[in-house]
Amino acid sequence: MFDLKSHLRALVNAHGPSGHEAPVRALLREAWAGLVDEFREDGLGSLIGIRRATHPLETPRRIMLAAHMDEIALMVTDLRDGFLRVQKVGGMDHRILLAQPVLVHGRETLPGVVATKPP
Repeated sequence: MFDLKSHLRALVNAHGPSGHEAPVRALLREAWAGLVDEFREDGLGSLIGIRRATHPLETPRRIMLAAHMDEIALMVTDLRDGFLRVQKVGGMDHRILLAQPVLVHGRETLPGVVATKPP
């Protein structure tokens, strides 16, 4: 049986910044293996799962479920006085970032928080 809660938790905890969604794609491929007839990937790395009808109709119906695999991400551009300077990867509103917890991936994964200089 498909455990939706566990599946969503695994997806939310997977790391997949724009352009590097392979871990999320692998998770989806594994979770949906028994639910679809065929997988395809397009040139941009999108995962497409195809499920064919068991009783084809004269006028076939189609349903598409679409979602993003990437997540909000930042790229470290500089290190000054123990603080990381970052740049956005993909589109996001920078105003939502202050005080957000982050994970910094490097030789080891470290926890952090987004901060700014006082005015």
